[in-house]
Amino acid sequence: MATEEEQKRCEQNLLTEDQHQVYKAIIEPTMDRLATGVGNTIAATKDYFITDMVQGQNGWLAEVCRAWVEYVDADSPYKPSLSSYAAGSQPAAGQIKQLFVIATIPALYDLRPEAYPIDNDPNDANADWETIKALQAGGRLFVSKDPKIVENFAIPLPGEKVYVDFEHRNALRGPIYIGAVNKRRIATPSTGLTGLVSSIAGLFTRQQNPNPEGLGDQSIFRQVDSTIELVTPNPKYDEQRVRAMAFASLSTKSALLVEIPGGVKLHKLFAVRLAAMNRAWVAETGNPAFESKNAHRKPPEKRYAWLKNPNNWEFKRFAKKYAGAKNLKAALARGGISHYGLWEAMLLDEYGGNLKLGHERRAWNSPHQCGLAIDFSNNRLTPSTKRISIPDQESSVGFKWLQENAHKFGINPYEKEPWHWECVVPRANFWSGEEFSPGNYNVRVVERSKKGKKLATSAYWFAGHQFT
Repeated sequence: MATEEEQKRCEQNLLTEDQHQVYKAIIEPTMDRLATGVGNTIAATKDYFITDMVQGQNGWLAEVCRAWVEYVDADSPYKPSLSSYAAGSQPAAGQIKQLFVIATIPALYDLRPEAYPIDNDPNDANADWETIKALQAGGRLFVSKDPKIVENFAIPLPGEKVYVDFEHRNALRGPIYIGAVNKRRIATPSTGLTGLVSSIAGLFTRQQNPNPEGLGDQSIFRQVDSTIELVTPNPKYDEQRVRAMAFASLSTKSALLVEIPGGVKLHKLFAVRLAAMNRAWVAETGNPAFESKNAHRKPPEKRYAWLKNPNNWEFKRFAKKYAGAKNLKAALARGGISHYGLWEAMLLDEYGGNLKLGHERRAWNSPHQCGLAIDFSNNRLTPSTKRISIPDQESSVGFKWLQENAHKFGINPYEKEPWHWECVVPRANFWSGEEFSPGNYNVRVVERSKKGKKLATSAYWFAGHQFT
């Protein structure tokens, strides 16, 4: 007999006791053997194992932002496959149910809302609708092709893990909703042994409800071991880049961001170090505190949203300035171009067809979107090289002082830009906002995976999947 706690878990996941016994005897030992020796990666291993067993097809693991059902017409592009209905049971026009799911895919570095609507409420004022709408506009509105999904299973709730895919996988076009990791049936008949694997998937589903303070959710990344070394002292004027995708984009409303001199926002762990550095600078030189007009900024999907709309004033201004934006307009006319592809078309227009130069001058992802980078805008430092040249900035009192002292506060340079400085923190503390080196900021954070030994500051693609 199952224990009371196990029985409760069975009921929550629609397992009969017989199915639970099969699970305990066969499935769980198999998955545990697969996870042997992987330490804290057991949960991730089980996730992948269940993905392969349940789906039997290639799809993406996604997280629901909002879902709803509405009726569509037979000629609607959103209708499910009518051939899936039994003969004689096809619904009349205007009575075809369709499930719509807005979801974010961590493996594709998608934006993640700071707060989800409770119970899919479209009127929830506390939800991060700006990000949710950006995801919908960016091709993350998934629809079901299988009417059985709509008819037999409950609408997924925000934060639940689901499987999605694309009809055209290479271009990420034609978004399709496959089903929930934990398939919660609307009715609860005995699922039988054939439904065992689908049902037990919920035992390992991590519910991702945003925390009340909007601090984000670290489990958007796989929970895998990493080692963190605090090197003291932090080497003087030594570049250590923040890799944006090793962390995450923060909403402008995030509680992790605080205002700094100049009126912009910065991650709280960077801000406290900047404040300490400014106190030392002012006390030693009597000059004004370092300020910024550009610290945290929106992620590229929001900063470059205008690329998709030729009627937008920014689009029109760009076209007027750069010979009609021929490359960008041609990319829009072709269709099927990703947002990143439109951005590269913009670079071709802006830099006279020299894409390499465009990539050197502009970045799609930036540590600014994490709140871990700052561009100083006073004390003879500025991103405007037309106003003050780089040689003049590098000869300024402010820059020379930063060269000698910024490292003492865990702040590191980007050597190509004298105005641009960054602060690397452990990923766990990035999400929690908790101090990791109280009383001593003169440290360098070296975080690497235990398995692959990759540095969070030198290899960044892994972060959206797992830290290995």
